[in-house]
Amino acid sequence: MKRNLVILSMLLFVCMGALAQQSTQLSKEQIHQTIKQLGAALVTNYVFPEKAEYASVFLHSKIDSGSYDNILDPNLLASTLFKQLQSVLNNKHFRIVYNPSLEKEILSYNSRPTQLVTDLQSEKKKNFYFKKIEMLPGNVGYLEFNGFALPNKDFSKTLGSVMGYLVNCEALIIDLRSNRGGNGKASGEILSYFFQQKTNIGRSYSRIGNKWTNSYVKGYKSNRNPIHLNMPVYLLTGRNTYSAGEGFAYVLQQQRGATVVGSPTSGGAHLTRSFSLGNGFVGFIPYQRTENAKTGTDWEGTGVIPDVSTMENPLTTAHNLILSDKIAKTTGKEKDVLVWIINYNKSMLSSVRITETNLDSFTGRFAEFEITGKGGQLFFRDVNQKNIAPAVMVPIEKDFYQVGKDYQVRFESLGNGQYRNIRIFWSDGYSEKIERQQTPE
Repeated sequence: MKRNLVILSMLLFVCMGALAQQSTQLSKEQIHQTIKQLGAALVTNYVFPEKAEYASVFLHSKIDSGSYDNILDPNLLASTLFKQLQSVLNNKHFRIVYNPSLEKEILSYNSRPTQLVTDLQSEKKKNFYFKKIEMLPGNVGYLEFNGFALPNKDFSKTLGSVMGYLVNCEALIIDLRSNRGGNGKASGEILSYFFQQKTNIGRSYSRIGNKWTNSYVKGYKSNRNPIHLNMPVYLLTGRNTYSAGEGFAYVLQQQRGATVVGSPTSGGAHLTRSFSLGNGFVGFIPYQRTENAKTGTDWEGTGVIPDVSTMENPLTTAHNLILSDKIAKTTGKEKDVLVWIINYNKSMLSSVRITETNLDSFTGRFAEFEITGKGGQLFFRDVNQKNIAPAVMVPIEKDFYQVGKDYQVRFESLGNGQYRNIRIFWSDGYSEKIERQQTPE
């Protein structure tokens, strides 16, 4: 049974990307056989028994009325059944597809003991879905991973190295915006690094066995590399965050106090298993649901709801939230550096525009720096660096600009719409006030 469930997530991906099957015609007998098998699979396995019974009665009434008898195209039958049952079940994981090769794969899986080894090798080549890891300015860690691999020694070793790299950061951003789920045990192993001790996160009910089981996250000491990541955690989510990716975010949000930034996730909470329905049809039937220890529910249908909602660059938003929190606890030069980073981030999101008529109030010579205007933009250059082209000045505010990755320039007003001075800020926290050179009359 356990080995059957291992293939679950991989089959979901195969299902979504399955190639169109060759055109074929179904007989009336095959149609009825497939639909009856679907009804039986739902009654036996679907996560909500009452809805499963209702769906089965619905299907049999359609058979009796001959509603499906003329749907001879198997792909059309699959899509029709899916749409009709989705209106009854309303479950993001439920699917029906016509895919004879996938059905054959399901039926023959138990007879291929080398398949697990093959899958592990494939995931190893993908670095177990760990896509990016880096340190952002301000000692903020960033980790992006797009799935949960099959747990094994190589996965655990790679995970330990990833966590070892991040252990000294003061805050951590985990990017789940492209995480489509995967193996629940791998998710639990990653989660364990964020908990000091074994923690009850809720319980789950499975139709396979018809029983409730308590769910726990192990503490960090259970890992090959016993590292405890106890820093503040920020999670980036979106509509492409799905299934186990959502569960990972939900546990960290509810049990660890992580801050979720972005947009709501897809809303697919129920574990799903693939079933052969005969005649080339495959049903993906949700069989298990969870209840979080804190909320008493899950994220099915609603998705994981962000603490900070934003569609515009959630990474920069999260980074600035972290830096703003640090600024409140920091003084002196370190505070100036953090302010510079925040303003740099703001420049990447800026929608401030200046008009052509206002350019003249900014342009001029300030010691060795020259500011010119053209086409609604300001340009900045050091006149001593003749071989370097002028840099575009990106407005953060109407009188405050980012210049490449080197400078920030604030124009200081006399109060009459004229700017006599500029103050240049460097990324190391140093700043200098520079007067405008007067134009000879």
